[in-house]
Amino acid sequence: MDSVSTEIDLQENPHQNLFRNVKRGVLFLTLLLATLVLFYFIGNRQRFLDRDIKLILILTSCTSAALILFLLGALAECIYCAISLKRKTFLFWLIPFIIDLAAAVIFAIASTAILLLSSGFPPQN
Repeated sequence: MDSVSTEIDLQENPHQNLFRNVKRGVLFLTLLLATLVLFYFIGNRQRFLDRDIKLILILTSCTSAALILFLLGALAECIYCAISLKRKTFLFWLIPFIIDLAAAVIFAIASTAILLLSSGFPPQN
């Protein structure tokens, strides 16, 4: 009986199901980015090796880029669903997504700049 009601719910609200999955992806990438930034600060404090810090910075840059892509999709989906379904709950999610997007851009720029500055001029592998 539960599987029948689940099928009906999915058929009635495909936008909400997609939105829920995108929210979970954004949450996962945000927490991963926060963890990597925490590892970077702890690693600097405990004097990790340079190659370990560079690996953390590369992972931070990649995670930030993936999060930016997810957030751009989430913002587009929020706007589309708010207009097409005429529900204000989707507009509520715009504010956290925009704040998260700003933080992801800042971390992407900062981690890439630190990585470039730490490799010296001209950049060496």
